[in-house]
Amino acid sequence: MTILEIVDLSINFGGLKAVDSLSFAVNEGQIFGLIGPNGAGKTTVFNCITRYYQPNQGRIVFGGQNILDIRSHDVIGKGIARTFQNMELFKSMTVLDNLLVGQHCHLDTNVFSEALSLPVKKRKEREISEKAQKVMELLGLSKYARDLVLSLPYGMQKMVEMGRALVSEPKLILLDEPAAGMNPSESKELSSLIKRLRDTRGITVLVVEHDMAMVRSICDEICVMDFGRKIAQGSADEICRNPQVIEAYLGCEEEGSGCFR
Repeated sequence: MTILEIVDLSINFGGLKAVDSLSFAVNEGQIFGLIGPNGAGKTTVFNCITRYYQPNQGRIVFGGQNILDIRSHDVIGKGIARTFQNMELFKSMTVLDNLLVGQHCHLDTNVFSEALSLPVKKRKEREISEKAQKVMELLGLSKYARDLVLSLPYGMQKMVEMGRALVSEPKLILLDEPAAGMNPSESKELSSLIKRLRDTRGITVLVVEHDMAMVRSICDEICVMDFGRKIAQGSADEICRNPQVIEAYLGCEEEGSGCFR
């Protein structure tokens, strides 16, 4: 069953066409890779999905609804969460506080319950705290709960950002270069985590990543972009052998040149 469908998506920045008539579909429960050289338009697609950008044409259908018809701050409430290429954390706050902030879309108390500290407010606070604790356990962050994010190593900060996305209980999570800056051991652990999120929590994953070993190991299907356009789509093995993909990455058409090594 299709959970996300991109239909004829285009967006221009001045005279530059950053995304050009892009179409692809992600099925529920998939780990779907969106790859391409730097500047191909991958993050721009993410920014259109999450409504940071308004495309010039096309549709983005999530759960049967064109999300271009909703406001940007309502996207997370529909079940879409994301991480960023450049982390967007509250680094002067603790790990726990970052995960609590990530649940703002589920805070449905009103001004009276907030002002009077009614039982419903206390119950909601307890629920979001418990949820944050469970996500920290999942990501190995529990012992850092009271630490300031800025004091953590880079790899742990990436996990905090992942945690902040997960506490919103997404149906679809967009991961923008999650392995950037990680060593091979950390990347391998991250790959296992992403597959576990799909297998145990039923979260569909759309991932932009330059670590081709990770992409090949976790993705059920891959869409390749170059200069804003889709040039190939298929399994990792199909993509690896595709002459257009090899040329886009290496500037040559030599079959088997190892673009996924």
